[in-house]
Amino acid sequence: MRSEELVLELQGICNEKLNIMQQMLALTKAQNESLLDIQDEKIDCLNQIIEEKQSLIEIVNQLDHDFLRSLDVLKKLLNIDSLEECSREPVKGFKELKGIVEEIVGISEEMRQLDKENMQRATSNMDELKKQLKSIKVGQKVTNSYNRKYVETPSILIDKKR
Repeated sequence: MRSEELVLELQGICNEKLNIMQQMLALTKAQNESLLDIQDEKIDCLNQIIEEKQSLIEIVNQLDHDFLRSLDVLKKLLNIDSLEECSREPVKGFKELKGIVEEIVGISEEMRQLDKENMQRATSNMDELKKQLKSIKVGQKVTNSYNRKYVETPSILIDKKR
């Protein structure tokens, strides 16, 4: 396979990955909004978002596998170690490929930051729910102790005459 064809194939893979990464970024932002106010319907929405992201992640993993396979062949043909080390354009479309890869890296970094925020929000929401559950349990114990029926036991003390 010629290097120009490989670059075109890599561009196609990167463009597809870029589109999916943009979808994942939108889902991550929606996930962030869902975590702001936890309610039952928001939890269902959050689960759906997570499932959608997981399916997109699987597609991205396959694209990454295809990309790395083609990139290894291209690096051998051009006798380079990485895309970054090549400042000139050895093959037509190489600069565009580097630009797309940089854009993907930028989106990945933005998603990483949002996911970090989401994890913090999810943890704080869980802590808040734990506090609420604890107060409910304490309230139930108090209510149960007031509603408990006392069983009257007859006195069984026996008086002895001396």
